[in-house]
Amino acid sequence: MPAWASFTQLARNAVLSQSAGLRIVADLEAELEARLTCRATTRAVVPNEAAGEFLARIEPILAALDDAETAVREGGELSGLYEDEHATSFGIRE
Repeated sequence: MPAWASFTQLARNAVLSQSAGLRIVADLEAELEARLTCRATTRAVVPNEAAGEFLARIEPILAALDDAETAVREGGELSGLYEDEHATSFGIRE
């Protein structure tokens, strides 16, 4: 089961109450104007497919932010892979 598949486990990992975690998700759903959860049983709310897709897309962004913060804290210099999607001729001066 992925870490995000249980709000109880997610809340424990983030040191939040389950209700605080659910409130954060409800706020995110309102901001995104999309449902990220569904009711699995009368007592269980679980992330839906949209939540999995959203998490998959933001995980690399969050990891890059963590890396940038760590680099600045440890030595003041950023390092890592930079991907440029411009054409090669963009940087060539004739």
